[in-house]
Amino acid sequence: MRVSRLLPYLLSGMTLLLVGANALPTVQRKQVLRGERRRIERELREEERTGARLAAEVEALATDPFYVERMVVETWNGVPQGATPFGALEVRDAVVRAE
Repeated sequence: MRVSRLLPYLLSGMTLLLVGANALPTVQRKQVLRGERRRIERELREEERTGARLAAEVEALATDPFYVERMVVETWNGVPQGATPFGALEVRDAVVRAE
């Protein structure tokens, strides 16, 4: 058999080997990037939940006097001296608390 008859098969085999050798690092890089994407999407969902919770707290601070009172009591472990708690004020439709 002459070498010229084997040359196309040899070249095609070398081409496949070269393509395969170049594809392996690309496949590995793609797997790493997929893992990073999953991690970032997971962190994004966690941050969205945190943002929603903080938005609800801001809304409660802006509109709910009882929430503000509770935050003051939790922050200072009681009502600060000279402060009037909302429970002591006459607020229409206020909820009576058992003390």
